[in-house]
Amino acid sequence: MSELYCVRLLVEGVDDCHVTIHVLTGNNVNSFRVKDCNGYSNVKDLFKAELKASDSARIGIIVDADGETGIGGPEPRWESLKHLLGECGYKDLPAEMPQEGLIAVGGEKPVGLWLMPDNTSMGMLEHFMAELVPEGDRLWDRACQSVNGIPEPDRRFKPQAKPKAEVHTWLAWQEEPGTPLGLAVKKKYFDPSAPTAQAFVNWVNRLLAVEVPE
Repeated sequence: MSELYCVRLLVEGVDDCHVTIHVLTGNNVNSFRVKDCNGYSNVKDLFKAELKASDSARIGIIVDADGETGIGGPEPRWESLKHLLGECGYKDLPAEMPQEGLIAVGGEKPVGLWLMPDNTSMGMLEHFMAELVPEGDRLWDRACQSVNGIPEPDRRFKPQAKPKAEVHTWLAWQEEPGTPLGLAVKKKYFDPSAPTAQAFVNWVNRLLAVEVPE
């Protein structure tokens, strides 16, 4: 398979990379490559570099709506990335981030944008993962109760990191405790057929379906 006919997906970190790989391959999507940008601050520069690269026909950007800061949310991040796309020649962008994910054409290559977890909510990768916990899983409720039951003086994590504490507490109680997020998707601890995962997969498939300029 030639990368020229793939989508190059830019993500913020290693967990994002492996989750993306296993959610997509778990849904029979294989025409993609993932690049770990090692932090949101590097995404913009690497995006501009990918526009000039000869081995990718489409580009997808996958970033947290608010990251670890817990400040802002999808609106300011969308405005920042919309400005970036405008600088790179993409016009007629919507005023708000589309709930189904952005697909933009008119620049050098078709571009997609997905804000974790669902394009409209404040959050990060772990909010997305929480939506992939199998429906009715009783250990998930216990994990959340366990984290919420920690007295405030004893909580060593920041308030915005509580979703991470919940997800990793739940993972600590699986058949192989402490399994990394991506591998946990592959092992089917998480459900890649969950509606939130399917919305993400649909966005990638829509991007793959966009005709590439000659």
